Amino acid sequence: MTKTKRWWIIAGAVVGGILPPISLYTILQAKPEYTAIQRIDPEYMLDLNFQILSMGMLGNGIVFFAALRFNKEDAAQGVLMSSIIWLLLIAIVKFVWKP
Repeated sequence: MTKTKRWWIIAGAVVGGILPPISLYTILQAKPEYTAIQRIDPEYMLDLNFQILSMGMLGNGIVFFAALRFNKEDAAQGVLMSSIIWLLLIAIVKFVWKP
């Protein structure tokens, strides 16, 4: 593996790891009522959290396909690796973590 290829994979993984929390922050700033719902019905909020976390992955999809469009397959590979990690964490929140 060349140094340039490794750099693009790491850069894609960093961007893919940082983008979902930024997307979630943007969603919660645009829709502050989602934080108010948690006080009313925690069980509903758990399902809503799953949907919001899944929407946070949209940014990774956009970056992934943009990297493929600009022939940066190594960066797309890094974004894909971090997306898989995020999706595993989301699945844990959905199916394992119960308040």
